Order: sequence, then structure tokens, then C-alpha cells
Amino acid sequence: MPDDTLARLSALHHDGRVQHMIDLGRRSLHDARARAAIDSLDRGDAFARVMALWSCYGSRDGARVHRGTRDESSRVRALAFTLVPQACDDMQALDALQMAFAMRREKALILSMHAYGRHAALDRYLDWVAARPGVHDFADYVPLGTHAGVRRHLARALEKPSQTFWQRLARSAPDILGEILLERMRAVK
Repeated sequence: MPDDTLARLSALHHDGRVQHMIDLGRRSLHDARARAAIDSLDRGDAFARVMALWSCYGSRDGARVHRGTRDESSRVRALAFTLVPQACDDMQALDALQMAFAMRREKALILSMHAYGRHAALDRYLDWVAARPGVHDFADYVPLGTHAGVRRHLARALEKPSQTFWQRLARSAPDILGEILLERMRAVK
């Protein structure tokens, strides 16, 4: 089956391969043969592992995506990180965020998590990163969490707010921004 799948994929152009894998991912939710074909690709070379990851757009297989973030191939890792917000549960997403932080590539993943409404996972990440000293852009990401997360980390963010912090706070938590501004106006009187 894997050789058959690879032969079919090699006969297609890139967009066709991607669409085939997404469809195979959807079928894998209820078809054991489709799941076995993807599992077999996942054990292949970097090209095959990338193809297996494309299937996650159809299956939302968080475990496969999470494994992909630790792959030896940078192409596999890059695709896996783009899939994290869509496929991974909160704990898998937190692990991927921590790994991205260690690799200094967390910005794109944080913004993608926010775009997909993964605020609970972002709160856990903010809690984790808040314990690390010297994170110069910490304030920039505080407004991307839930309101409870923003409030939890607001004092530290206000120690060194940036223009990005204020813009994101205005967009994501305007009520909290209003409270800050009112408090500062009252302090001037």
C-alpha cells in the first residue's frame, strides 16, 4: 500500500498531492486502510513524512502533528508547526510552543494560535514563559490570551509595555485597556 500511495503521489503535481493527502486524511477517520497508508508514509523518508503530515489537514491528527514538530527534517518540522493550532490539543500545543520558544521561532506559532482562537493554550504558555527571566517581548503576547490570562500577567506586561502590547490590548481586550487608562487618569488628578 505505501508504494502504491507514493506511486500515485509522484504522478501528481504538488497541489494534487496535497489535495490527495487531505482527502486521505479525511478518509482515515473511518477507513483503516487509509490510516495504514498514512502510517506507512509517516515511517518513510522526509518527502513521505511531509505527505503524511498533509493528511492532518483532513484528519486533525494532533499526535502525528506533535511528533512532526520533533522530526529531524526541517521541512517536516516547519509544516508540523503550521498545523499545531488546528490539530493539537492544549497540552500538545503547549509543548510545541515551548519547543518553538527554545528554537526562537515562537512568534509565528503564537500569532497562529491566537488566529485560531487557541487562547487557553496561550494562557498556559504565558504562565510557563512568565517564570523565565529576561523574555524581552513577553508583554507583546500577553494581550493574546484570555481575559483571565491578560489580567494574571498585566502587572508584568505594564513594567515594559511596547507599542505592539498597546495595539494588541486595544484589539483583544479593550475593556482592560479602558480600565488601565481610567486608572492612570485618576492618578493624575
